[in-house]
Amino acid sequence: MRISVLLLLAFGLGAAALAQTPAKARTAAGPHFCDDLKIVTADTARKFETIKGAKISESPRDSGGYATVKYRALRKLDGASVCTVQDYLRPEGNPLRSYACEWTPVGSKTATVLALAQTSETCVGSNDPLDSMTAAQGRDEATAYVYGEDFGITIGAGTAPQVLFWVRPE
Repeated sequence: MRISVLLLLAFGLGAAALAQTPAKARTAAGPHFCDDLKIVTADTARKFETIKGAKISESPRDSGGYATVKYRALRKLDGASVCTVQDYLRPEGNPLRSYACEWTPVGSKTATVLALAQTSETCVGSNDPLDSMTAAQGRDEATAYVYGEDFGITIGAGTAPQVLFWVRPE
């Protein structure tokens, strides 16, 4: 009987703590998401060189001369399943570099996109409504954009099972 009382007490305290957890903490972003995002966006000026790790894959160039090289990201956004630094190689000019993460949706993909967009906007301190846009394209498809002074964030959910999150220098 004493064990069952302790179990009930522990379960009750756990349920009460969960009920008091802010809604944002239960979304796709983990508790350290803002700290991680600030480090990633600060590194856009260096084209993510300080968080780019070893090469993990390279696609062959297509008929137009384009290819993608992926590197392990040394900094992962809290809540993401995987993060990489990617070079989009063009036939001419410097590669376009971005930081990309994948999220397993929490609830619907649209809700996950919206939660990540709202949290990202709060983290980077954007108060200008023109600095962010969100559009739901379908039942479970959405895209969000958040703009900082020298970076852009694109969050999207389409036909893929995961939600994709990109940060790129502007």
